[in-house]
Amino acid sequence: NSKKRASAEIPLQYNTCETLELKYDKPASEALAQINDRGYAEPYLKDGRPIVKVGLSFSSETRNISEWVSQNHS
Repeated sequence: NSKKRASAEIPLQYNTCETLELKYDKPASEALAQINDRGYAEPYLKDGRPIVKVGLSFSSETRNISEWVSQNHS
């Protein structure tokens, strides 16, 4: 979007939920920290499914994902 922000919570039918945060020209670790700090995955903790949190960094230079980090929560 025009503010260069994106996030998604994706409940999958395969008994997991993936929560993604994308940062534009910022470290992937900052995206993962935002998932944790803002509690994006918390609504999905109640149903007992494993949670996969993924922080992504998009590079304006390469116009591609330049870095990613993940964290599992079960």
